Amino acid sequence: MRDDSAALRRLDPRQRRALELVRRSVVITSRDVEGLFGVSQRTARNILASWVSDGFVFMVDPARKSRRYRLSPEYEGLGPS
Repeated sequence: MRDDSAALRRLDPRQRRALELVRRSVVITSRDVEGLFGVSQRTARNILASWVSDGFVFMVDPARKSRRYRLSPEYEGLGPS
């Protein structure tokens, strides 16, 4: 069994909360983040941009209006199964 505790500790509270959503949905949008945290569309986009910088997610569809993100391989196996 793989020990993921170090990787989990690197995540901020929002990333931990979003982990299951991202794993369940495979791809997410800023609208998903907006609904999960109850934030504005702009804030959701800023959160996702920060997560891309942190390596938590990566962009799979760069289309301006339908930008989609996927969990980085480093974090795919984390969280409850």
